This record gives sequence, structure tokens and C-alpha cells, in this order.
Amino acid sequence: MPVEIWGAMAGDRVLYKEQYPKDLLFEFFKDLHQGVGKFINDRSQCVSRLASGFSSLHILGGASEGLKSQHQSSHVCENREPSILRLPFEVHFHSEPQWAGIRGLEKQSLGYKTPLLIDWGQTSLKLSSNGAHKVIERDYELFPVLEPGSSTSHLSSIVRDYFLDLLSCYHFDSVFLSLPVEIFENGTAGDCSVPGLGYDLRSIFQCDGVPVYVVNDAVAAAFSVGAERQNVKSLIVTLGFAMGGCLFQPQY
Repeated sequence: MPVEIWGAMAGDRVLYKEQYPKDLLFEFFKDLHQGVGKFINDRSQCVSRLASGFSSLHILGGASEGLKSQHQSSHVCENREPSILRLPFEVHFHSEPQWAGIRGLEKQSLGYKTPLLIDWGQTSLKLSSNGAHKVIERDYELFPVLEPGSSTSHLSSIVRDYFLDLLSCYHFDSVFLSLPVEIFENGTAGDCSVPGLGYDLRSIFQCDGVPVYVVNDAVAAAFSVGAERQNVKSLIVTLGFAMGGCLFQPQY
């Protein structure tokens, strides 16, 4: 399940907008593990209760590059040096963490011959079709940065036009799309810093004659590391413009 951990705090510092100092980041994770994680919003108690006691932490996303070389822990994948943080959970870094979303979408699209995979982030958009990858940097004139909570539903038509322009460049039999938003069961989504991205997903991302599958970006990243198959409580974190999270618990 997605867990909304953007706006996480370590001490009085907000971990946001690609500012993730190593020591403060792991201070937050230790607090979250103990059930006392702090946020700038009112989600602290709920999120901390859900995530407390996790056994495994997977760190992904473009802003996580460089953390692996800084962090020395007996629990870190491919790194067996003595721990300096003595963390009560395993920490896993992965190669090419910026492509975790695309790899997760690939696993979900195995039943189709020519799927188009789109990982729509808050700083760039990544696409994959027939094994060819492409990165499109965010157009800040078209999509200026807005603070969470800003009402931009009236701008959804801009997102739809942009989406259809992307599709016109490819041949595909399905679309798999990950978004940096909270997605609800009724097909709507929460807000993010990209104007118009979210709200009524069916009307924005509908594609005539082709199925479109939409998932939260942290959930897509979680599938890339096989977290759903692990028999432990796992927290998957994506570090980018904001921090995203997904929690997998073993099914007994």
C-alpha cells in the first residue's frame, strides 16, 4: 500500500525538494521505525503506526544516487563494512535507482506485446517502448512548480493534451503509467507539484481502444525490487523532488 511520507521531518528540517542529507534522512527512518516519525502535516500518527517495526528498507529514486557510497552498514546490499549507524532494519540500495519505476511497470505489463511505459515524475518524465528508454525533462513553463494543496483541477486539460501528444509518437497495445500522486479507489487522485496532474484520472488519461493502467510511482518502484514476494514488512522509499513511500506486509 502507498504511504504518504512527503513532508517528512528530521528535527526541525523538512526533507523535501531533493534535499536529503544522509544523517537526517536515516534519523527520520529510525523515528519512523519506532513509530514516532514526524511530518509537516497531520499524517504523523497514522503513517508512523502503519510503518513502525518495518524490517527492510529499500531506497530508490534519482536523488538516492550517492547515498549508497556515503552509507556504510553491515545490512546494506553488496556492502559488508561495519555499521556506523546501527540501524534496527536492513537497508537495500539498487542499481540505476532512477529507473525503478519503469522496471516495475515492465513487470506489470508482461501480458502485452507492445506496452508503452511512462513514469511521470515531478522533475522528469521517463518512457520505455520496445526496450528503448527516453527521458523528457519537465517543462517548467508549461508545468510550473506549485506547492501541495494548490487547486489546479482546471488545468487537467493541459495534462491531457500533453499526454496525447506523447502517445502520438509511439505504437502500442497498452499504456502503463506511474504518477507521483495518491490514487484513490474511485479513480481520482490527490494533488502534487505538477499543475493538473491528478483529480479525475479516467478523463485525463483515457485512450480510445487501448487499456491504460495507472499506479502510484512508489508502488511501481516497489514491484521493481520484488517487495511483494518478500516475507517481511518492507518499506520502499523513492527519493526525488519529494519523498514517496510504499509499504508491503507479508501475507500469512
